[in-house]
Amino acid sequence: MRGDEIRKVDAQRRFKAGMAFQEAERKMREAKRLRAEGASLTQILKLVNEAKALRKHYRKDLNANREKQVTQAHIDWANQQLKAVPQVQEILNIWNEVNQGLITLWENSGLLTSEQANYYRSMKNYVPLYAAREDLPTNEQEAYTGTRTGTKTVRELDHLEGIVFQDRVSSLKWAMAVKKSNKRK
Repeated sequence: MRGDEIRKVDAQRRFKAGMAFQEAERKMREAKRLRAEGASLTQILKLVNEAKALRKHYRKDLNANREKQVTQAHIDWANQQLKAVPQVQEILNIWNEVNQGLITLWENSGLLTSEQANYYRSMKNYVPLYAAREDLPTNEQEAYTGTRTGTKTVRELDHLEGIVFQDRVSSLKWAMAVKKSNKRK
């Protein structure tokens, strides 16, 4: 389900990048037209620099495809399983409520801005422990220090079973401590 969200976000990013590249191309055509008309170099360079900035900013999004393991067949299978076993959806709803509660607590504690909190709330199936490094901004990615390289599969992460809720409880305790210390100030 998170894979489906990532695929949709990447499609939106590719669309937005395509639009930005079209805008950059329009600015370049305008700069050429101004050059032919004999406009000032300042006007022409302003448009050229704006076009270059757009291209530079959106280049990485033009071919965004972060989800490498989940296919549409996997998504369809997961949706079938949710329909066949509605109790799984109840568990996912509980998980989502815990995440939403933590986000609200972090926002109320001042650890997240309203904009950041809304961003995390928009990701219904976000599970931070299993997030791929590719989900993080490049400046926040940490190098993997283990002996293997590459993306981990769910099978490789099975040993983490049970740690998931411990992670959530630790996050809750930490956020509550921060909120308490903020009230004292």
